[in-house]
Amino acid sequence: MPRLQPISTALWTLRVTALLVCLSAVSAAQPMDSTAPFVHETWTVREGLPVNGITRLIQGNDGYLWMSTFDGLVRFDGVRFTVFSTGNTPGLPSNRIVYILEAKDGALWMLTEQGHVVRFQDGIFESYGPDERPGGGATTLYEDEQGTIWVGTEKGVRYFEDGRLVPFAEDVLDQSVEVLLRARDGALWVGLRWNGVRRIKDGSLTAFTANNGLAGNEVAALHEDERGVIWIGSVGGINRFQHEQLSNLALDGLLGPGARPVTEFFRAPGSDVLWIGTSREILYYEKDELHKIEGSDGSLRFRNSFAADKDGTVCFYMSGRLFRNGEIVHEFPPETPPLLEIRGVLHDHEGSIWVASGSQGLHRLKPSVFRVYSEPEGVAHENIYPILEGRDGAMWLGTW
Repeated sequence: MPRLQPISTALWTLRVTALLVCLSAVSAAQPMDSTAPFVHETWTVREGLPVNGITRLIQGNDGYLWMSTFDGLVRFDGVRFTVFSTGNTPGLPSNRIVYILEAKDGALWMLTEQGHVVRFQDGIFESYGPDERPGGGATTLYEDEQGTIWVGTEKGVRYFEDGRLVPFAEDVLDQSVEVLLRARDGALWVGLRWNGVRRIKDGSLTAFTANNGLAGNEVAALHEDERGVIWIGSVGGINRFQHEQLSNLALDGLLGPGARPVTEFFRAPGSDVLWIGTSREILYYEKDELHKIEGSDGSLRFRNSFAADKDGTVCFYMSGRLFRNGEIVHEFPPETPPLLEIRGVLHDHEGSIWVASGSQGLHRLKPSVFRVYSEPEGVAHENIYPILEGRDGAMWLGTW
Protein backbone atom coordinates (compact mmCIF):
# COMPACT_ATOMS: atom_id res chain seq x y z
CA MET A 1 0.00 0.00 0.00
CA PRO A 2 1.43 3.34 -0.94
CA ARG A 3 2.22 5.67 1.95
CA LEU A 4 0.29 8.92 2.31
CA GLN A 5 2.62 11.88 1.83
CA PRO A 6 2.28 15.02 4.00
CA ILE A 7 1.17 18.15 2.21
CA SER A 8 4.30 19.96 1.19
CA THR A 9 5.02 23.51 2.29
CA ALA A 10 4.99 24.57 -1.33
CA LEU A 11 1.51 23.13 -1.91
CA TRP A 12 0.22 24.76 1.29
CA THR A 13 1.62 28.08 0.17
CA LEU A 14 0.05 27.65 -3.27
CA ARG A 15 -3.36 26.92 -1.81
CA VAL A 16 -3.21 29.80 0.59
CA THR A 17 -1.92 32.28 -1.96
CA ALA A 18 -5.31 32.39 -3.66
CA LEU A 19 -6.78 33.72 -0.42
CA LEU A 20 -4.11 36.25 0.45
CA VAL A 21 -5.05 39.87 1.13
CA CYS A 22 -2.56 42.68 1.00
CA LEU A 23 -2.95 44.63 4.25
CA SER A 24 -1.33 47.73 2.81
CA ALA A 25 -4.22 48.03 0.37
CA VAL A 26 -6.71 47.78 3.21
CA SER A 27 -4.83 50.46 5.09
CA ALA A 28 -4.99 52.74 2.08
CA ALA A 29 -8.75 52.30 1.93
CA GLN A 30 -9.14 53.06 5.65
CA PRO A 31 -6.93 56.06 6.59
CA MET A 32 -5.84 55.88 10.18
CA ASP A 33 -6.34 59.58 10.84
CA SER A 34 -10.08 59.50 10.11
CA THR A 35 -11.21 56.01 11.11
CA ALA A 36 -8.95 55.07 14.00
CA PRO A 37 -10.90 52.97 16.51
CA PHE A 38 -11.58 54.16 20.02
CA VAL A 39 -11.62 52.45 23.38
CA HIS A 40 -14.77 53.47 25.28
CA GLU A 41 -14.40 53.97 29.04
CA THR A 42 -17.11 55.02 31.50
CA TRP A 43 -17.07 56.48 35.01
CA THR A 44 -20.23 56.55 37.13
CA VAL A 45 -21.05 56.50 40.84
CA ARG A 46 -19.41 53.07 41.03
CA GLU A 47 -16.07 54.63 40.09
CA GLY A 48 -16.38 57.65 42.40
CA LEU A 49 -18.69 60.22 40.82
CA PRO A 50 -21.09 61.60 43.45
CA VAL A 51 -24.00 61.30 40.96
CA ASN A 52 -24.33 60.16 37.35
CA GLY A 53 -25.74 63.48 36.21
CA ILE A 54 -23.14 66.02 35.01
CA THR A 55 -24.31 69.51 34.14
CA ARG A 56 -21.06 70.90 32.64
CA LEU A 57 -17.58 69.63 31.80
CA ILE A 58 -14.41 71.70 31.29
CA GLN A 59 -10.67 71.13 31.41
CA GLY A 60 -8.86 73.72 33.46
CA ASN A 61 -5.48 75.25 32.74
CA ASP A 62 -4.25 73.09 35.63
CA GLY A 63 -4.95 70.00 33.52
CA TYR A 64 -7.75 68.68 35.72
CA LEU A 65 -11.21 67.90 34.46
CA TRP A 66 -13.82 69.92 36.35
CA MET A 67 -17.48 68.94 36.44
CA SER A 68 -20.50 70.66 37.90
CA THR A 69 -23.12 68.26 39.21
CA PHE A 70 -26.24 68.24 41.35
CA ASP A 71 -24.10 66.94 44.22
CA GLY A 72 -21.22 69.40 44.18
CA LEU A 73 -18.16 70.45 42.19
CA VAL A 74 -16.00 67.52 41.02
CA ARG A 75 -12.31 67.44 40.07
CA PHE A 76 -10.90 64.45 38.19
CA ASP A 77 -7.20 63.69 37.61
CA GLY A 78 -7.82 60.65 35.40
CA VAL A 79 -7.75 58.26 38.36
CA ARG A 80 -9.45 59.82 41.38
CA PHE A 81 -12.44 62.08 41.88
CA THR A 82 -12.36 64.89 44.44
CA VAL A 83 -15.78 66.24 45.40
CA PHE A 84 -16.36 69.73 46.84
CA SER A 85 -19.75 69.91 48.55
CA THR A 86 -21.55 71.84 51.25
CA GLY A 87 -20.51 69.11 53.67
CA ASN A 88 -16.78 69.70 53.26
CA THR A 89 -16.43 73.13 51.63
CA PRO A 90 -17.09 76.39 53.50
CA GLY A 91 -18.45 79.08 51.20
CA LEU A 92 -20.28 76.76 48.83
CA PRO A 93 -23.99 77.63 49.24
CA SER A 94 -25.49 74.68 47.37
CA ASN A 95 -24.53 71.29 45.94
CA ARG A 96 -26.77 71.78 42.92
CA ILE A 97 -24.38 73.42 40.47
CA VAL A 98 -25.71 73.90 36.96
CA TYR A 99 -22.86 75.70 35.19
CA ILE A 100 -19.12 76.27 35.46
CA LEU A 101 -16.53 78.27 33.51
CA GLU A 102 -12.86 79.04 33.97
CA ALA A 103 -11.94 82.71 33.69
CA LYS A 104 -8.77 84.05 32.12
CA ASP A 105 -7.29 84.64 35.59
CA GLY A 106 -7.79 80.96 36.51
CA ALA A 107 -10.83 81.45 38.75
CA LEU A 108 -13.69 78.99 38.45
CA TRP A 109 -17.13 80.59 38.31
CA MET A 110 -20.29 78.62 39.02
CA LEU A 111 -24.04 78.99 38.98
CA THR A 112 -26.27 77.05 41.34
CA GLU A 113 -29.79 75.88 40.64
CA GLN A 114 -31.02 78.42 43.17
CA GLY A 115 -29.39 81.29 41.25
CA HIS A 116 -26.25 81.88 43.36
CA VAL A 117 -23.01 83.04 41.78
CA VAL A 118 -19.90 81.32 43.21
CA ARG A 119 -16.22 82.03 42.60
CA PHE A 120 -13.47 79.51 43.43
CA GLN A 121 -9.92 80.86 43.40
CA ASP A 122 -6.76 80.08 45.37
CA GLY A 123 -8.60 77.37 47.28
CA ILE A 124 -11.34 79.74 48.53
CA PHE A 125 -15.03 79.66 47.62
CA GLU A 126 -16.86 83.00 47.65
CA SER A 127 -20.59 83.12 47.03
CA TYR A 128 -23.45 85.53 46.68
CA GLY A 129 -25.89 83.93 49.07
CA PRO A 130 -29.69 83.86 49.20
CA ASP A 131 -29.88 87.42 50.50
CA GLU A 132 -27.38 88.66 47.91
CA ARG A 133 -28.54 86.82 44.80
CA PRO A 134 -28.07 89.23 41.90
CA GLY A 135 -31.29 90.53 40.44
CA GLY A 136 -33.54 87.73 41.64
CA GLY A 137 -31.15 84.89 40.74
CA ALA A 138 -28.45 84.32 38.14
CA THR A 139 -29.30 82.51 34.91
CA THR A 140 -26.08 82.60 32.84
CA LEU A 141 -22.37 83.45 33.05
CA TYR A 142 -20.15 84.96 30.38
CA GLU A 143 -16.57 86.27 30.18
CA ASP A 144 -15.67 88.80 27.49
CA GLU A 145 -12.32 89.23 25.76
CA GLN A 146 -11.19 91.79 28.34
CA GLY A 147 -11.77 89.30 31.17
CA THR A 148 -14.89 90.94 32.58
CA ILE A 149 -17.37 88.47 34.08
CA TRP A 150 -20.98 89.18 33.10
CA VAL A 151 -23.99 87.66 34.84
CA GLY A 152 -27.40 87.34 33.28
CA THR A 153 -30.18 87.24 35.85
CA GLU A 154 -33.93 86.90 36.05
CA LYS A 155 -34.13 90.69 36.08
CA GLY A 156 -31.36 91.97 33.85
CA VAL A 157 -27.56 92.03 33.67
CA ARG A 158 -24.72 92.61 36.11
CA TYR A 159 -20.93 92.54 35.83
CA PHE A 160 -18.20 91.77 38.34
CA GLU A 161 -16.01 94.67 39.45
CA ASP A 162 -13.94 95.25 42.59
CA GLY A 163 -15.33 92.19 44.34
CA ARG A 164 -19.00 92.87 43.73
CA LEU A 165 -21.68 92.53 41.08
CA VAL A 166 -22.63 95.86 39.56
CA PRO A 167 -26.01 96.43 37.82
CA PHE A 168 -25.80 97.24 34.11
CA ALA A 169 -28.41 99.32 32.26
CA GLU A 170 -30.96 98.35 34.90
CA ASP A 171 -33.32 101.11 33.82
CA VAL A 172 -33.91 99.37 30.45
CA LEU A 173 -32.95 95.72 31.14
CA ASP A 174 -35.28 94.07 33.64
CA GLN A 175 -36.17 90.73 32.00
CA SER A 176 -34.87 87.16 32.29
CA VAL A 177 -31.59 86.70 30.40
CA GLU A 178 -30.65 83.50 28.55
CA VAL A 179 -27.35 84.33 26.79
CA LEU A 180 -24.81 87.20 26.56
CA LEU A 181 -22.26 88.39 23.99
CA ARG A 182 -19.84 91.32 24.06
CA ALA A 183 -19.05 92.27 20.46
CA ARG A 184 -15.73 93.65 19.27
CA ASP A 185 -17.29 97.09 18.73
CA GLY A 186 -18.11 97.22 22.45
CA ALA A 187 -21.83 96.50 22.13
CA LEU A 188 -23.40 94.12 24.62
CA TRP A 189 -25.93 91.73 23.09
CA VAL A 190 -28.49 90.28 25.48
CA GLY A 191 -30.58 87.27 24.46
CA LEU A 192 -33.77 87.20 26.48
CA ARG A 193 -35.58 84.06 27.48
CA TRP A 194 -38.95 85.15 26.10
CA ASN A 195 -38.66 88.57 24.47
CA GLY A 196 -36.01 88.69 21.75
CA VAL A 197 -32.63 90.41 21.77
CA ARG A 198 -31.37 93.72 23.08
CA ARG A 199 -28.24 95.54 21.90
CA ILE A 200 -26.72 98.16 24.17
CA LYS A 201 -24.08 100.32 22.52
CA ASP A 202 -22.80 103.71 23.60
CA GLY A 203 -25.66 104.00 26.08
CA SER A 204 -28.32 103.36 23.44
CA LEU A 205 -30.61 100.31 23.40
CA THR A 206 -32.02 98.61 20.29
CA ALA A 207 -34.67 95.89 20.60
CA PHE A 208 -35.15 93.04 18.12
CA THR A 209 -38.23 90.85 18.42
CA ALA A 210 -40.49 88.77 16.18
CA ASN A 211 -42.34 92.01 15.44
CA ASN A 212 -39.39 93.54 13.60
CA GLY A 213 -37.73 90.59 11.89
CA LEU A 214 -36.38 88.22 14.54
CA ALA A 215 -37.03 84.54 13.75
CA GLY A 216 -38.26 83.89 17.29
CA ASN A 217 -38.51 85.59 20.66
CA GLU A 218 -36.95 82.73 22.69
CA VAL A 219 -33.23 83.29 22.09
CA ALA A 220 -30.70 80.59 23.02
CA ALA A 221 -27.47 81.38 21.12
CA LEU A 222 -25.35 84.40 20.13
CA HIS A 223 -22.09 84.49 18.18
CA GLU A 224 -19.82 87.02 16.46
CA ASP A 225 -17.93 85.66 13.45
CA GLU A 226 -14.53 86.72 12.08
CA ARG A 227 -16.16 89.41 9.92
CA GLY A 228 -18.03 90.98 12.82
CA VAL A 229 -21.41 89.53 11.82
CA ILE A 230 -23.66 88.80 14.80
CA TRP A 231 -25.49 85.46 14.62
CA ILE A 232 -28.69 85.01 16.62
CA GLY A 233 -30.19 81.57 17.27
CA SER A 234 -33.76 81.24 18.51
CA VAL A 235 -36.65 78.79 18.53
CA GLY A 236 -37.62 80.12 15.10
CA GLY A 237 -34.26 79.78 13.35
CA ILE A 238 -31.26 81.99 12.56
CA ASN A 239 -30.82 85.72 12.09
CA ARG A 240 -27.70 87.69 11.17
CA PHE A 241 -26.96 91.32 11.98
CA GLN A 242 -24.51 93.22 9.79
CA HIS A 243 -24.25 96.76 8.46
CA GLU A 244 -26.95 97.75 10.97
CA GLN A 245 -29.44 95.40 9.25
CA LEU A 246 -31.12 92.24 10.55
CA SER A 247 -31.60 89.42 8.04
CA ASN A 248 -33.06 85.91 8.20
CA LEU A 249 -31.09 82.82 7.16
CA ALA A 250 -33.71 80.54 5.63
CA LEU A 251 -33.51 76.87 6.66
CA ASP A 252 -36.56 75.53 4.83
CA GLY A 253 -34.76 74.79 1.57
CA LEU A 254 -32.13 72.69 3.33
CA LEU A 255 -34.12 71.06 6.10
CA GLY A 256 -37.70 71.18 4.92
CA PRO A 257 -40.59 72.92 6.67
CA GLY A 258 -40.85 73.26 10.41
CA ALA A 259 -39.12 75.30 13.09
CA ARG A 260 -35.57 74.37 14.08
CA PRO A 261 -34.73 75.74 17.52
CA VAL A 262 -31.05 76.70 17.39
CA THR A 263 -29.18 75.77 20.55
CA GLU A 264 -25.54 76.58 19.83
CA PHE A 265 -22.99 78.24 17.56
CA PHE A 266 -19.38 77.04 17.58
CA ARG A 267 -16.25 78.06 15.70
CA ALA A 268 -12.79 76.57 16.22
CA PRO A 269 -9.98 79.11 16.72
CA GLY A 270 -8.60 80.25 13.38
CA SER A 271 -11.36 78.57 11.36
CA ASP A 272 -13.91 80.26 9.11
CA VAL A 273 -16.39 77.37 9.46
CA LEU A 274 -19.33 78.04 11.77
CA TRP A 275 -20.96 74.97 13.30
CA ILE A 276 -24.63 75.21 14.24
CA GLY A 277 -26.51 72.93 16.60
CA THR A 278 -30.26 72.72 16.20
CA SER A 279 -32.73 70.62 18.13
CA ARG A 280 -32.69 67.96 15.39
CA GLU A 281 -29.47 68.11 13.36
CA ILE A 282 -26.02 69.65 12.93
CA LEU A 283 -25.33 72.29 10.29
CA TYR A 284 -22.25 74.18 9.21
CA TYR A 285 -21.81 77.46 7.36
CA GLU A 286 -18.80 77.82 5.07
CA LYS A 287 -18.05 80.17 2.19
CA ASP A 288 -21.51 81.73 2.38
CA GLU A 289 -23.27 78.37 2.09
CA LEU A 290 -25.21 76.39 4.65
CA HIS A 291 -24.80 72.61 4.79
CA LYS A 292 -26.30 69.77 6.79
CA ILE A 293 -24.18 66.97 8.26
CA GLU A 294 -25.53 63.68 6.95
CA GLY A 295 -26.33 61.19 9.66
CA SER A 296 -26.56 63.85 12.36
CA ASP A 297 -30.32 63.61 12.79
CA GLY A 298 -31.22 63.24 16.42
CA SER A 299 -31.70 65.46 19.42
CA LEU A 300 -29.35 68.20 20.63
CA ARG A 301 -31.09 69.72 23.60
CA PHE A 302 -28.17 71.37 25.35
CA ARG A 303 -25.21 73.62 24.62
CA ASN A 304 -21.50 72.79 24.86
CA SER A 305 -21.86 69.82 22.53
CA PHE A 306 -18.92 70.77 20.26
CA ALA A 307 -15.19 70.63 20.92
CA ALA A 308 -12.03 71.44 18.97
CA ASP A 309 -8.52 70.10 19.41
CA LYS A 310 -5.33 72.16 19.10
CA ASP A 311 -5.31 71.62 15.33
CA GLY A 312 -8.86 72.94 14.91
CA THR A 313 -10.50 69.56 14.34
CA VAL A 314 -14.13 69.77 15.52
CA CYS A 315 -16.00 66.86 17.02
CA PHE A 316 -19.50 66.37 18.41
CA TYR A 317 -21.72 63.55 19.58
CA MET A 318 -25.27 62.83 18.47
CA SER A 319 -27.55 59.79 18.62
CA GLY A 320 -24.93 57.15 19.34
CA ARG A 321 -22.37 58.50 16.87
CA LEU A 322 -19.20 60.51 17.33
CA PHE A 323 -18.43 62.91 14.49
CA ARG A 324 -15.10 64.49 13.65
CA ASN A 325 -15.15 67.33 11.10
CA GLY A 326 -18.56 66.09 9.99
CA GLU A 327 -17.51 62.46 9.42
CA ILE A 328 -18.62 59.57 11.62
CA VAL A 329 -15.52 58.15 13.35
CA HIS A 330 -17.12 56.02 16.03
CA GLU A 331 -20.47 54.34 16.50
CA PHE A 332 -21.46 52.91 19.83
CA PRO A 333 -22.62 49.28 19.69
CA PRO A 334 -26.41 48.85 19.32
CA GLU A 335 -26.61 47.32 22.78
CA THR A 336 -25.10 50.48 24.31
CA PRO A 337 -27.84 52.87 25.45
CA PRO A 338 -27.45 56.19 23.61
CA LEU A 339 -25.94 58.91 25.75
CA LEU A 340 -28.67 61.32 26.70
CA GLU A 341 -28.52 65.01 27.54
CA ILE A 342 -24.94 65.70 26.46
CA ARG A 343 -23.63 68.47 28.72
CA GLY A 344 -20.08 68.78 27.48
CA VAL A 345 -17.54 67.49 24.95
CA LEU A 346 -13.80 68.18 25.01
CA HIS A 347 -10.47 67.03 23.57
CA ASP A 348 -7.47 66.40 25.78
CA HIS A 349 -3.78 66.60 24.84
CA GLU A 350 -3.58 62.81 24.31
CA GLY A 351 -6.23 62.86 21.60
CA SER A 352 -8.99 61.44 23.78
CA ILE A 353 -12.51 62.80 23.53
CA TRP A 354 -14.47 63.22 26.75
CA VAL A 355 -18.26 63.30 26.82
CA ALA A 356 -20.33 64.31 29.87
CA SER A 357 -23.88 63.01 30.14
CA GLY A 358 -26.75 64.45 32.12
CA SER A 359 -27.70 60.99 33.39
CA GLN A 360 -25.04 58.42 32.44
CA GLY A 361 -21.80 59.70 33.89
CA LEU A 362 -18.47 60.57 32.28
CA HIS A 363 -17.24 58.89 29.10
CA ARG A 364 -13.87 58.82 27.36
CA LEU A 365 -13.18 57.71 23.80
CA LYS A 366 -9.45 57.04 23.67
CA PRO A 367 -7.65 56.24 20.39
CA SER A 368 -6.77 52.56 20.44
CA VAL A 369 -3.16 51.43 20.06
CA PHE A 370 -4.51 48.37 18.23
CA ARG A 371 -6.44 48.18 15.00
CA VAL A 372 -8.54 45.20 13.96
CA TYR A 373 -8.76 44.14 10.31
CA SER A 374 -11.52 41.70 9.50
CA GLU A 375 -14.28 41.21 6.95
CA PRO A 376 -15.76 44.74 7.33
CA GLU A 377 -12.35 46.15 6.38
CA GLY A 378 -11.97 43.91 3.32
CA VAL A 379 -10.29 40.73 4.62
CA ALA A 380 -11.69 37.67 2.80
CA HIS A 381 -12.45 35.72 6.00
CA GLU A 382 -12.08 36.30 9.72
CA ASN A 383 -9.98 33.12 10.22
CA ILE A 384 -6.36 34.07 9.51
CA TYR A 385 -3.47 31.61 9.75
CA PRO A 386 -0.23 32.65 7.99
CA ILE A 387 0.99 36.23 8.04
CA LEU A 388 4.04 37.55 6.23
CA GLU A 389 5.67 40.92 5.72
CA GLY A 390 6.89 41.52 2.18
CA ARG A 391 10.13 43.22 1.26
CA ASP A 392 8.15 46.33 0.36
CA GLY A 393 6.66 46.49 3.85
CA ALA A 394 3.22 45.18 2.83
CA MET A 395 1.62 42.65 5.17
CA TRP A 396 0.19 39.50 3.56
CA LEU A 397 -2.48 37.43 5.29
CA GLY A 398 -3.70 33.94 4.52
CA THR A 399 -7.35 33.23 5.33
CA TRP A 400 -9.14 29.92 5.67
